[in-house]
Amino acid sequence: MTGHTRSADRIAMWLGGGLVLLGTAGLGLAGTFVGERAWLSVDVRGTLVVLGLAVLACYAVYRAVAGDFVSPR
Repeated sequence: MTGHTRSADRIAMWLGGGLVLLGTAGLGLAGTFVGERAWLSVDVRGTLVVLGLAVLACYAVYRAVAGDFVSPR
């Protein structure tokens, strides 16, 4: 990052990245510690990952369309 991020940019990055990490590493580790393989449905984990990727994709489209019109601080 170049230091030209808005709060909306940070929210999109945190939300998208958080959902992807929760769906992959977070729930995978939780399932490992619980000890049950079917503790949480694969559909739920997949949905969280897809939602995170969708947020990041929408953010990428927004940045491509909006351009870099942020004033430096």
